[in-house]
Amino acid sequence: MSSLIRNILIGALAVLLGLVCTMGMIAHMKSEALAKLKADKALVDQQVLELQTSVKTQQVVAKTTDVVVTKAAEETAKTTTKVVEANKKVDKITKQVADEKISTADADAAYLDSMWDTYCEAQPAVDRCTSRQPTP
Repeated sequence: MSSLIRNILIGALAVLLGLVCTMGMIAHMKSEALAKLKADKALVDQQVLELQTSVKTQQVVAKTTDVVVTKAAEETAKTTTKVVEANKKVDKITKQVADEKISTADADAAYLDSMWDTYCEAQPAVDRCTSRQPTP
């Protein structure tokens, strides 16, 4: 009987040792899984931060683009208005020459004056333009 008890105890000890080993493996696998999960979460967090930064950058670029496009549209409208006004002056002078209300020399002077007006409006700090009064 003593050998039967001994064999039972050895068997029980083997089962117990197997359970301890299995629990150790489970704990190790759990630890590895948690470490991988933390690493994956850190990677995802980093990717989220990079995406947020990218979105903010794109928002700044979009806002800047809107400002530039708006400014360009305003400048185009101003330039178009100036071209129309300049063409009206030219047409008026051409008609006056055709109707012999002014001489060709006066027309040439008016054209030249008109060109200086336009130049000085674009470059008001130029020495020639600082003392110049635009023509009505």
